[in-house]
Amino acid sequence: MVAIYYNVIISWTLFYFFDSFRSQVPWKFCHYWFNTESCFADQDWSACKAADPNNTFSNRTCFNATYSALHNLTDISVNNSVSAPEEYFNLYMLGKSEGFHDIGTVRWQLLLSLLVAWVVVAACLIKGIKTSGRVIYFTATFPYLILLILFIRGITLDGAIEGLKFYIIPDFSKLSSIGVWEDAAIQVFYSFSIAGGGMITYASYNKFTNNLVRDALIIGIGDMLTSIFSGMVVFSILGFMARQLNKSVADVVESGTGLAFIVYPDGIARMPVSILWALLFFFMLFLLGIDSQFAMVETVITFVFDQFPKTRAFKPTVVIVISIVLFLCGLPLTTNGGVYILEVIDAYAAGWPYMFIGLLECLVVAYVYGVENFLNDLKQMTGWCPGLWVRTHLMTVIMTVSPILICVSMLVKCIMLL
Repeated sequence: MVAIYYNVIISWTLFYFFDSFRSQVPWKFCHYWFNTESCFADQDWSACKAADPNNTFSNRTCFNATYSALHNLTDISVNNSVSAPEEYFNLYMLGKSEGFHDIGTVRWQLLLSLLVAWVVVAACLIKGIKTSGRVIYFTATFPYLILLILFIRGITLDGAIEGLKFYIIPDFSKLSSIGVWEDAAIQVFYSFSIAGGGMITYASYNKFTNNLVRDALIIGIGDMLTSIFSGMVVFSILGFMARQLNKSVADVVESGTGLAFIVYPDGIARMPVSILWALLFFFMLFLLGIDSQFAMVETVITFVFDQFPKTRAFKPTVVIVISIVLFLCGLPLTTNGGVYILEVIDAYAAGWPYMFIGLLECLVVAYVYGVENFLNDLKQMTGWCPGLWVRTHLMTVIMTVSPILICVSMLVKCIMLL
């Protein structure tokens, strides 16, 4: 389910990437056919007022004071306006309808982008885990170079320090919100590919004596450092945006797709040589997303091979068939109302199911298979025998701490929904 809608989001990055090959990024201004009267481009407004403070900016047009007085024109209200990047995202790329009742038709631009995304996935997985492994060497490492470039650019922007302060200095009052804990838990599960099957799938291809303890530490520490660094990249740009808009950083922060496809593109549009930064940013998003997509689709493929061993002889056919099926399942998400379907799948497929499966994994290891058996397997595979301190804390976490925290988080969320 996640692989179906996740590749749709990847197709959005392709849409933005290819549409950035213009003389200027297309979400910067409000003079396109899809823009409404409510569209507000800060650059146009600033240019209008810079020419004459008495000018009036209304209906995407700058009017002089005399004309405004004759026709009783007033400045557009920023509170009732819609930013140019938001209209580009909702009206141009998505062609967003009013709701579920109006699914509309398939948008050919999104259909083509989704097709390209699935062709890339199938081409990289069709030869097996060794081929996809080599591809991941590039897709997993090159984004770090782009992140470094964006970070260097970000910290040189006016207002970057305010953004970094907002990111680094904690607001402990937020810890009283169960939503923060729930979002953090889901993010950790998703970021580490816990309970999604990806880690287990890739690990199943390792040698029996592979040093999994080392790998687990590398993944844990690497994921943490990557998250911290990427956050610094994002908030340096958000600090710049806050300074440009004369707002606080908190007012320009947005989560989910809004951050990646509305807020961040808006910040990029305000930077010199915005086309270059747009291309780098969306290429990075594509590489980061395609890595996760590889893991999810490879999990489905491996399941088919394990359940039906004879299909291993037809690897390319299995990969192509699975890719076609998942592509067809994603077609409704390319319609005018597809984003509503995507939000529902995202809410119910990538959140609680991961936490529930993770809870079951802890309970099975702790109380069905047994922690002692688990530790004996660890010693047999790696030759490492945890000391008393490690064994005690590992058993405590698996048997009590993790299950209790997951249960409490899920229970409180249920109560809040009721």
